[in-house]
Amino acid sequence: MSAIGPKRTSLVAPHMSAFERTLGPLRGMGEDRHRRNDMGPWFIMPTPLLNLQFEHPEDRRFFIDLLTGGDEQKFEAEFLNCFDFREPAIKPKEFNALRKKAFRDLLQKHGETCQLRIHADCSKDKKWEVDHIIPLATNELNKKLRNITRSLAAKVPSQSFGSNHPTNLILVCRRCNAFKKHRMIKPQARRTG
Repeated sequence: MSAIGPKRTSLVAPHMSAFERTLGPLRGMGEDRHRRNDMGPWFIMPTPLLNLQFEHPEDRRFFIDLLTGGDEQKFEAEFLNCFDFREPAIKPKEFNALRKKAFRDLLQKHGETCQLRIHADCSKDKKWEVDHIIPLATNELNKKLRNITRSLAAKVPSQSFGSNHPTNLILVCRRCNAFKKHRMIKPQARRTG
């Protein structure tokens, strides 16, 4: 302990690459910012959000109903890491850094099987992509739950929801991913673990 107070340790693992260090700290997400997990040696992810603080209470209910058919305990047990309320501009950079590894892992785990299966031509062209179950940002809830409409000057504002955590990533065919766009559709064969 110094005269000023307890010594703070670095949050960056000494063996992290320069690229991983440039992603920077995750603001407001707790002290455990760099943890080992199944996405690689040091995939940056927020700590679990035990008490998810949705901006609007009806958003939480929407996700519980969508993802678990209303089962709050299952939602708390399986889907907390799917959410990340940070500024949406940060999250695509993180996703691009892990996309190839996530693709390989999902392909190895699920084979060439689309986890959405929402389009009549699903899997026909055999082109695969990694997608988010909960989009990084969407304006869908503002439209559906709050009835906000587009004005002449501006689109309906988006909200930040989805994370880049492995439990929020699925393997989809290009056709289904294009058909889904930024809508939230529960996958047919949800990836667990």
